Amino acid sequence: MMRLLRWLRANNFPYEIDLLLLRGGELESEYRKLVDKLFLLPQPQQRTLVERFINRLKRELNIQREFPKIQPFSQRYDKIFANTALSLKYLKPFKERGSKTVCWIHELEFSIDLLCGRSEFIKAAEFADFFIACSKIVQDTLLQLGIKKEIHLVYEFVENSWKVPEEEIRRTKEELGIPSDAFVIGGCGTIDWRKGADLFLQIARKLAKDQSRNFYFVWLGSRLPSFESEKIFYDFKRIEANGKVIFAGPQPNPERFFACFDVFALTSREDPFPLVCLEAASLGKPTICFEKAGGMPEFIGNDAGKVVPYGDIDAFCKEIINFYDNREKLKTCGKNAQTKLLTEFNSEISCRKIYELLLE
Repeated sequence: MMRLLRWLRANNFPYEIDLLLLRGGELESEYRKLVDKLFLLPQPQQRTLVERFINRLKRELNIQREFPKIQPFSQRYDKIFANTALSLKYLKPFKERGSKTVCWIHELEFSIDLLCGRSEFIKAAEFADFFIACSKIVQDTLLQLGIKKEIHLVYEFVENSWKVPEEEIRRTKEELGIPSDAFVIGGCGTIDWRKGADLFLQIARKLAKDQSRNFYFVWLGSRLPSFESEKIFYDFKRIEANGKVIFAGPQPNPERFFACFDVFALTSREDPFPLVCLEAASLGKPTICFEKAGGMPEFIGNDAGKVVPYGDIDAFCKEIINFYDNREKLKTCGKNAQTKLLTEFNSEISCRKIYELLLE
């Protein structure tokens, strides 16, 4: 959302912009610089047993206030732009006041079911005049859910192409303990089931045994305080990978780590259109991903990386080996990814489409 707001401001968007955040966070101060007014949705507080009983009774009698009594919900706006499926239900009061409403969806089936509930999502879809899907597979998912509204395709985007000096790459490899001649496979994301961190480990375990090829594996991302994350780290401590698997954690300057990668491994089980692959592409790195796991095959096509059958670890390993053995192919696919990013999937194209949709 911040990238879109920056573009709209830079291109003289002819409306005042107010922003309602569902919750605050470390980027709140940055958002304040880009909008006219910023509001925070009040967070639920701990209530006494009596208060909980009264609220339950109000819900059953259908007399409980659906939305908090803060300014945005009592004001009529010309346009309302909801970002993500979680914000869809908040379109209701604005729709009832005659605002034109749109929701940019970045979720696929599993996440919609988990975060919103399928029936609630379909019900809330009535509050949007039209939808924007961040990839073709998201567009198809909405159609499969029976959404009857118009659905426009606008790909997610990154703002800038990364550039990292060779000396910085050398220092980063030294910091990680990676030999200069190693072939580095990168991954990125929260360490959980959906991002496929466990599959990344399985690939690493299999390829680390290869004595004829010098593979190293680096994963950037947060370790969540969850049982799921702990299970993955339990495996990490026990696999035999000769010290060639590195969990580097979240990094404030991830570009210097991405620049060390030879190929990006997207092991996600569900990922609508992951920006990490576009960031890798900006550095000329091809991506390998699973089919039926999200929108990245739409970017990769047949020339910017490889797409393998869903969950097929052996096929994934085979493509990594193919890139290792054919460096010219690796270079060509990386260059194609970089060119495609700059010419077909750039911020100007996506933001211009949204700009025009909002002005209709």
